[in-house]
Amino acid sequence: MFIVTIAAVCIIGTPRWLIEEVKRWCNNIGVDFRSIKKIEVKPYVKFGGKTVILPNGGFMLRINELLLKDRDVVRAVVIHELVHMRLKSRWHNDKFYSMLFTYIDEEEYWRLYERMNEIVADHLIQRLRQQRRR
Repeated sequence: MFIVTIAAVCIIGTPRWLIEEVKRWCNNIGVDFRSIKKIEVKPYVKFGGKTVILPNGGFMLRINELLLKDRDVVRAVVIHELVHMRLKSRWHNDKFYSMLFTYIDEEEYWRLYERMNEIVADHLIQRLRQQRRR
């Protein structure tokens, strides 16, 4: 597991490019980068990512470690999660998708979404095959 604590600028094991990507998209989407208290990169975070709204009003961003091999997929996940932060909502409704598609082309988003699912599914299939061999 890789953890970054933003407030303390403690970057342990998280790729620098990922931090820069989050900063860049925070700027574009209008999310205060300082409101992200932690970025976690670890396996099996749902599929792509997750936004956690912290009790202090800040956010924690989780990204699936498996996705780091495809920066375009990571970009789509970062944009998706930052839109949740901007709206302060976990829901995928018309307002969410309307805002999301102002930052990423709809066709490109769904193509990257499918790629994300392929990466995770391939990994899970590989694990199942390994378990069968035992």
